[in-house]
Amino acid sequence: MPAQVLIMGMLFNLGSAPDFGSIYMVSRNADNVNEYGLDSADVQKLSLITNCNYGSTALCDDTGGLYRYTKSGWVLFGAGEALS
Repeated sequence: MPAQVLIMGMLFNLGSAPDFGSIYMVSRNADNVNEYGLDSADVQKLSLITNCNYGSTALCDDTGGLYRYTKSGWVLFGAGEALS
């Protein structure tokens, strides 16, 4: 069995974890409604997070942009447009 590593609550085989850039987990709960922080340059990398549920949030430390995870994926709070 290959060695594994736990990153932000997600389990990866050693060496196979994606580059999350500046994204870090602030808090999590049993329902996977999590809070993240990041730099705005890494907003597109939010799609790499596979263990969050509806209502999770991500706050850009540099711009104050707030993203929320919805059934459409990560959306800029108030904008209603899903990230592609």
